[in-house]
Amino acid sequence: MSTKIVRRTGIAGAAVIMLGLAAPQAQAQEKDVPLAPFEEVKPWGPGTPGDFDWEPAGADTDSKGNVYFLRRSSPAVWALEPSGKVIRSFGDDLFVWAHGMGVDGEANIWATDCAIGPSAGAQPELQKPDAKAKAAGLGHVVYKFSPEGEVLLTLGKAGQPGSGLDQFECPADVITAPDGSIFVSDGHEGDHPNGRILKFTKDGTFIKTWGKKGKGPGDFASPHTLAFDSRGRLFVGDRSNGRIQIFDQEGTFLEQTTAFGGPSGIAITADDTMYVCCSQRNIYVGSAKTLEVTGVIKDVWAEGLAVDNQHNIYVGEVFRHVWRKFSPKK
Repeated sequence: MSTKIVRRTGIAGAAVIMLGLAAPQAQAQEKDVPLAPFEEVKPWGPGTPGDFDWEPAGADTDSKGNVYFLRRSSPAVWALEPSGKVIRSFGDDLFVWAHGMGVDGEANIWATDCAIGPSAGAQPELQKPDAKAKAAGLGHVVYKFSPEGEVLLTLGKAGQPGSGLDQFECPADVITAPDGSIFVSDGHEGDHPNGRILKFTKDGTFIKTWGKKGKGPGDFASPHTLAFDSRGRLFVGDRSNGRIQIFDQEGTFLEQTTAFGGPSGIAITADDTMYVCCSQRNIYVGSAKTLEVTGVIKDVWAEGLAVDNQHNIYVGEVFRHVWRKFSPKK
């Protein structure tokens, strides 16, 4: 598969080395990529395609293998056992347009409210922002929930989008590092101004920010999804620029790849297997070490995905309105 990798080398101010000729693009290239050895688990979870009148959004798993989904309706947060049995749901009337989520080491659930909704050029059937929640002055925040669903912390100013250091405008995703540091990707497709990463302490105190709208290394058109590899490097799925950018936790640009297309979701397991959805309506499987694609799962059009420590894949399909599970073939 043709790819382009950009790496920053040496001390500050060193040259950027560009390998290959392929320009960034929103779609991964499928040439010579074999089918990944996974099979869908059926039936799984509540409902079947078309049962739900709401859209799935982000997803993540905890250390016990339970899977969490975010949806664009109340209650917004759902916890399911690996079998698909519902454990609990919560988050009623809190979200204008739910988007990204993550689960930390203590099983607290973090979730973003992008609030703006789909971009002007998106498919017209996509779900619009919740008018009631918007009228209540909600949106443009990141919530931290306890495992039972209590709101423990809110980052941002509800209903007040902006570019201040205590504001977001359509926060797309959130992830926490092992030391508790919080990383938020701020910005989505469209005309709104933000394309940046913000870092906070575990109690929500602002530390730093980096990035701006653009196409160069360290710039973002749509920082849609976040993940860490085994070395603690931060992978940012810059969807509209058709690439994954990789940073250290201080915001130093390290390298990038276009091999996986424009990611909506990224999940990286402990052995650095990387799963990326859903350029060309596929899940691409590869390596966070080599940044090479090794397999593909076709016909999946998800907004986000999660992978547990057994390499089971969970996705929420936006257009089919269903949650799906794929397991490694035995």
